[in-house]
Amino acid sequence: MKKFICLFLTIVMALPLFTVNVFADEVGKAIEILEAAKKTDFAYNDMSLDSFVNFVQKLIPESMNITVQPSPMGNNFRCKNATPYKTGSVSANLEFSYNGASPYKRTDDVSFKIPKLEREIVQRFSDVPLDAYYSEAVDWAVVENITAGTSETTFSPDATCTRAQIITFIYRAYGSSPISKTYKTSFKDISKDDYFYNAACWAEANGILTGSKFEGDKACTRSDVVTYLWKKAKSPKQSTKTQFTDVSSSAKYAQAVNWAVKEGITSGTSDTTFSPKSTCTRGQIATMLFRAFVK
Repeated sequence: MKKFICLFLTIVMALPLFTVNVFADEVGKAIEILEAAKKTDFAYNDMSLDSFVNFVQKLIPESMNITVQPSPMGNNFRCKNATPYKTGSVSANLEFSYNGASPYKRTDDVSFKIPKLEREIVQRFSDVPLDAYYSEAVDWAVVENITAGTSETTFSPDATCTRAQIITFIYRAYGSSPISKTYKTSFKDISKDDYFYNAACWAEANGILTGSKFEGDKACTRSDVVTYLWKKAKSPKQSTKTQFTDVSSSAKYAQAVNWAVKEGITSGTSDTTFSPKSTCTRGQIATMLFRAFVK
């Protein structure tokens, strides 16, 4: 008799838990449907929270009796649009509700990739022909708001790039992280009114540049550019012996040169020379950054 009572109590006590698990499984199936849908990249640019919720809701069959809404605890909605050169993403914390006799709710972070936009490169500037080696790089730099033309119709690809310009380009390529209002720079030759102020502070904070002077008007050289990018990449260890006769193993930029060549960011100006002291043009800078961030 005692065994029977114990067995009966075990079954009765287990039923509510079993019932909840059934509904939890239904919501779980809905999440699995969304996970499978991610592989198809259904999402698109310029989504709002409401349109994202509607998008997710439509992926779940009506027969599942599940509704979707932003999490009341905070949806943390984010939408990063895609461009022709990079994928975007859209995500939010959503609440899934099973609407049967015994309601069940669950919140989950839901995210989708937004595929790259497909389009042909167009000639934006009269001085950047489509067959120029830097044509696609210039298009990328403009699309990604890394730089603009020197006028509505010109880019000036052969103009020399200054330190202020290249540091600003790199800063923008990395997302233009905001600088704290309380940040104190060691650079004595910059002010908050300078267009490159935030970029200079960011470069200093990331160990790309040090010292008491920024020297924004200084012409940027090939060795400067590879050094800036190498330092932002956390200065990965490289051999100091290069294939170039004009890059001494004792040069402070030797490792950066080897790293840049290895990563396909740039190559020599010939089979045996790198021309580390040659100034960089706007077209060359755009190309190096394009190879560093896209290719």
